[in-house]
Amino acid sequence: MRVLIAWQYGHNLGHLARLLAVADALRLSNADVVWAIAATQRKSATAVAAAGYKVMPAPPGMARAPSTPLVSYVDILNAQGFAEADLLSSQIRDWIALFKSEAVDHVLLDNAPGAQLAAYLLGLPATQVSNGFDAPPSGCPPFGLGMRGPWVDARNQQRHDALSARIADVATRLAGHARATLAAMLGHPWRWFDCVVETDPYGRLRSSRRGDAYIGPQGRPPETTEVAWPAATRSQSPRVLVYLRGSAAPETVLTALASHGAQVICAWPDAKTVDVELAAQRGQIVVAGPVNLNRALQEADWVVNYGSSGFVCQSLLAGKPQLMLPSDTEKYLVARTVQSIDAGVVIRVPPAHSAANFQRTVEEALTRLPQARAPAQQVAQRYAAGSWRDQLTAAVCNLVGAREPLAGSTCSHPNTVDASQSA
Repeated sequence: MRVLIAWQYGHNLGHLARLLAVADALRLSNADVVWAIAATQRKSATAVAAAGYKVMPAPPGMARAPSTPLVSYVDILNAQGFAEADLLSSQIRDWIALFKSEAVDHVLLDNAPGAQLAAYLLGLPATQVSNGFDAPPSGCPPFGLGMRGPWVDARNQQRHDALSARIADVATRLAGHARATLAAMLGHPWRWFDCVVETDPYGRLRSSRRGDAYIGPQGRPPETTEVAWPAATRSQSPRVLVYLRGSAAPETVLTALASHGAQVICAWPDAKTVDVELAAQRGQIVVAGPVNLNRALQEADWVVNYGSSGFVCQSLLAGKPQLMLPSDTEKYLVARTVQSIDAGVVIRVPPAHSAANFQRTVEEALTRLPQARAPAQQVAQRYAAGSWRDQLTAAVCNLVGAREPLAGSTCSHPNTVDASQSA
């Protein structure tokens, strides 16, 4: 079986980590794996090639800033080149040509809607790896941000229907496929969610399908730096693991934590030297490079993060209460699911010009984290007995259709894993 991994959008290390884990599991199951990666992901493409995989440039997407506030995933797709039939036709034609030239048997999708539509039009089997955000239910329900009500629902339905008609037009042009719809495209691939239902933005709205699976967090970022906790400044000082980027106002958060006397390890990838030095003056440790987050996470009392879906999920499975400062719509929806089960607190980061009271807001939110400990630990206990590696192996074996053990393969007992199952 020849599997092509199509990675079109998404820039952080979490995408690479989870895809390498899946690719390695496929390779162990005797699948031939090749990659198509967006040209903007040069470092990731180099890392994939170094792991022994063939890498090709993905057909260029058409991503642009949305012209209106994001109401639903329809707006995301329109911003990714689905808003204009001619541009969409060109992109899909390129994906179809790539699939045919590589004699692909199965497509593995990571935030690759163009490849997803192309696979559907070809009738090519596909599996989507997702944190849930880019795999919405077929109706693309509104996110529930900003304005709400019947007018918003009706306007979203209009955009949904217009996009569905555009997909049908493109399908007719390229494949004589007159019945193509947005719902059919979204429902075509199997879906593997590298999360748990408690962090899936649409988890409670999903219906289980044979071949869908929650495979939990897969892969890990590099763990090259071991960091010891700083000395406590107060008795009973909480240990707080912080993972933030500049858009989530790290300096304000670190100042608020200092007022609590917290012991802080902060992974801040875009920190400058002055940021590291200022934190050190407060007795806090800021690391701009890769940190052993797994060890620090197990030893932490609280977690503060910017809503990165992989890290939010790992923190929840470690039973840690979280303060989440999401930096975009996707991260906010993930964080909101954790807050909905009382396992964390969400704060929207205000624009710089209106951030006068933001530190006070953060300090107040930190006082609420102890109350989130019990709900977080309940989720962790729910999944403690399982193995996410086993979940991935079962899903891969189901994909490759293994019925007998393969020579040198991990597939000895293939099982279909339903989306309703937990680890």
